[in-house]
Amino acid sequence: MIHNPSLVSALKRCQNKEQVEHTFARFRKDDDVVKIKYLDICRGNPQTFFAGPGKADDETELHSRYLTIRSMFLTGSWR
Repeated sequence: MIHNPSLVSALKRCQNKEQVEHTFARFRKDDDVVKIKYLDICRGNPQTFFAGPGKADDETELHSRYLTIRSMFLTGSWR
């Protein structure tokens, strides 16, 4: 995936979930898979593992993963 450096830069300045969502909307990114990839780029592409009964391709599970990664990004717990 070729990423947009301007989007990465804008995301790195975000301090809350509203700013993250506004930034994704400004760059017309609404797919959870794409959002996760951009947040991973901002976090230095760490490996993230999820446990549980959900399937990775399930829309609800995917959105839950996005929310978890967004939270990790904002709190800096990935560092």
